[in-house]
Amino acid sequence: MVPEVLVLAEHNDREIDAITFDLLSWGAQIAAENNWALGVLLAGCETTRFSERLQESNADIVFVLDDPELRQYSAARYLHAIAAAIRQITPQLVLLGHSYFGIEMGGGLAATLQSPLVSNSLNVTK
Repeated sequence: MVPEVLVLAEHNDREIDAITFDLLSWGAQIAAENNWALGVLLAGCETTRFSERLQESNADIVFVLDDPELRQYSAARYLHAIAAAIRQITPQLVLLGHSYFGIEMGGGLAATLQSPLVSNSLNVTK
């Protein structure tokens, strides 16, 4: 299964950040409206313990990028690893949170993948 919508999960070493679940909710809505699949990408080191919680979410598929090189956060290392994963997954849309991680990765991924970036977006309902 190739998800058309991909959420980049955020976590600290203790837990998944709540913004990830907000993004999954928004991603599920987008996916449902377009008859698309929803995926989530979890990057880091020794993060497989978080994958069970993500598998309980509304994501159709969970990708785990577990690499010792990602033990300590380095924007360059994470950017390289995440960009490579996105190239393999080939989603139509990648959702990142409005957080330090999301802002840092968003700009870098847009440039690396030569893709458009829409930032500071809000989901407004009437």
